[in-house]
Amino acid sequence: MQLGLSLAGVGANLLAFAACAAAVGVWLSPGAVLVILPLVLFTMLIPIGIGGWGFREGAAVALFPLAGATGAEGFAASATFGAVFFLSSLLGLGLFLWPEATARGKG
Repeated sequence: MQLGLSLAGVGANLLAFAACAAAVGVWLSPGAVLVILPLVLFTMLIPIGIGGWGFREGAAVALFPLAGATGAEGFAASATFGAVFFLSSLLGLGLFLWPEATARGKG
């Protein structure tokens, strides 16, 4: 069960990054999604910086040319992914800051 959920989470992140790349005009092949994007996302684990910003963009600039895109397109895709990731986390922040709003829904 844990393995399945973990693979689903990884798949969701890969598809989200591919969608952000497509939003800026970069269409990645399935091979690029399975090889290049995990390497780009892996750089977010480096414990320097906040939320992977900087290292993720640097990896995208370096690796996107292997997929036939430019470094600038890699940067744009990575920055878009970071912005979408940040904005989607704001929903959870709202629940954290206003717990009484969630408690009212239970009663």
